[in-house]
Amino acid sequence: MIRQCFKRETGMIFLKAKLEEFHLNPDSLYPVVQPRPGPVAPKIPKIQPPGRLGPIDTVKSWFNSINPFGSREPKQEPPPPPANEEEADAIDALAPIYDMLDIKPQMWLPFEKLKLKVYDMKLGKYVTRAYNKQPRTLRGPIFVDLATKLITKAHVKVHRTVMTRMMARHADGSPYVPRAVFSDKKTISLDAGFAGDQANFVWVD
Repeated sequence: MIRQCFKRETGMIFLKAKLEEFHLNPDSLYPVVQPRPGPVAPKIPKIQPPGRLGPIDTVKSWFNSINPFGSREPKQEPPPPPANEEEADAIDALAPIYDMLDIKPQMWLPFEKLKLKVYDMKLGKYVTRAYNKQPRTLRGPIFVDLATKLITKAHVKVHRTVMTRMMARHADGSPYVPRAVFSDKKTISLDAGFAGDQANFVWVD
């Protein structure tokens, strides 16, 4: 987001030291945004599983830490911080996903079935509906030429860290598959058939 603020010349002011905390090189953003280097391959191409899976696991961890008769696991040294933006992207791309509807559906799924009053733009009134978790549909921006009345649909832009995650593997060896789908129900894929002018999306950095 910070990089896009500079690319779009929004005029927003950032503290230089804070940019460096986010592993951003200020000289590559101002006065001219420099092209990013190529992505860095993760040192270990494994998608990290979730750690603590909720408040109960957190309480258990606290209890184990103060239990004098409990086992003491040796403290591991924290990994060195990323040296630059590319290394930070490689780490973030393989970070765990905490989706409690998947991790503990028995606890959270009943709340998803509760009916709520929402405003329906098409009907112009409030209606009562239950929320059903569905994949998000990817749609590119639409541009309308007022002179020719032609409608042009642009590609969906997908960040290159998604590609990094798709090329890695979960602990069980399964690949990561994005849940978002296009309007024709196709998913983001690494297949060559999705490349070129007929692609549904383009990779961006």
